[in-house]
Amino acid sequence: MSKRPQWFEDWLNNHWKHLTWKVNFMLGLLLAIFVAVIAKFITG
Repeated sequence: MSKRPQWFEDWLNNHWKHLTWKVNFMLGLLLAIFVAVIAKFITG
């Protein structure tokens, strides 16, 4: 049984794609920054 309220389930279902897009965007941004820092470190 799900303990989450119905309104939260509805909100989660409605916004899941947007949340996924935001998460992917943030992960991509962090990865780009990480790669840039590593590249700068390697090249001195």
